[in-house]
Amino acid sequence: FALMNPGVIYATYGNYTVVSSTLRGGVSEGKDEFGGADVNDMKNLMEYLPALAKELGIHLRPSCVFMLGPSRGGLEMFLTLARFPELQNRVNKVVALSAALDLHRLIQNRPHDMKKMFQTHFGLRDGAQGDAWVAKRDPLNTVPYLKKSLPILIIQGTDDNRISLEEGKHMVQKLQSHGNDVDYWEVPKGNHVLMNTPHIMNNIVHWLESNSPCMTVHLPRKKH
Repeated sequence: FALMNPGVIYATYGNYTVVSSTLRGGVSEGKDEFGGADVNDMKNLMEYLPALAKELGIHLRPSCVFMLGPSRGGLEMFLTLARFPELQNRVNKVVALSAALDLHRLIQNRPHDMKKMFQTHFGLRDGAQGDAWVAKRDPLNTVPYLKKSLPILIIQGTDDNRISLEEGKHMVQKLQSHGNDVDYWEVPKGNHVLMNTPHIMNNIVHWLESNSPCMTVHLPRKKH
């Protein structure tokens, strides 16, 4: 659909270093599978960070690692964490922003664009084959594989014309039933990825940094 503007507030906040993938297909090599092998790109990106830092001649020594998944990125984020559970030990908190979290509901709500696109470009079929296609990609199915202690924040806008509130609420309900650590924010009149909501990143960062042991600053002891 589009590429994230590299100057957007989610990528340029404060002193955070933000690294993202365009995934395969489009402007990148390979073929997009929308939740198929493209999920490997997210895992490989994290593994590549030391080499990337060396190439750029910079030092990346993060005390905290957070994941923010907007829109489709939320789907990719949960699939990545579930398929590569070792990454859950390297991430301190995760945020799903206006994310596609219930694929059945998304297809039902948007039959003329999303369902058609899935059928035309990504192999969605009717019947059992289609059910298997959705099951492999549905974030709801990742919940049993998520570490219960991993803090999760799900944010939605009430005026989002792409993702229904039901999707996020279904994900929250399933996470709560599984015993996961989840918070939920519903932003009045917020549009898709809350681009019309001033200071939303301030609120997100406050949540990320609150009660995060990795944010603790250890000052040197004074000599007496």
